[in-house]
Amino acid sequence: MSIPPPPNDEPFFDKLIRKCTNEPLVPVGTLATCFFLIQGLSAFKQGHKARAQLLMRGRVLAQAVTVVAMASYAFLGMKPHDRPANMEEVLAQKASETAAREAYLQALRSGAFDKEQNEENK
Repeated sequence: MSIPPPPNDEPFFDKLIRKCTNEPLVPVGTLATCFFLIQGLSAFKQGHKARAQLLMRGRVLAQAVTVVAMASYAFLGMKPHDRPANMEEVLAQKASETAAREAYLQALRSGAFDKEQNEENK
């Protein structure tokens, strides 16, 4: 599962517009969070503690919605063949990775790579 490198020639504002159109709930949630935060701090400064508390709860809710939106966009952005179908598939993949790692370590311990390198140098 390799991740392609990001395009380096894309200007910042073009990337910003592309991301905002592909994932519109994230900037909306971020703006809502900022709105609730600024209004809550303003109400707290003015002495309206009950209103400030209500606005801070709204900020927490807006943050939660934003995080869920980011996670769902990340999950939905995965290609179907990268998504695990079930937990057994995930465990089988981890077991095969572990077996491959153990085989590599065993080859390192036995010096198989050193022998191959010595034969190539001859």
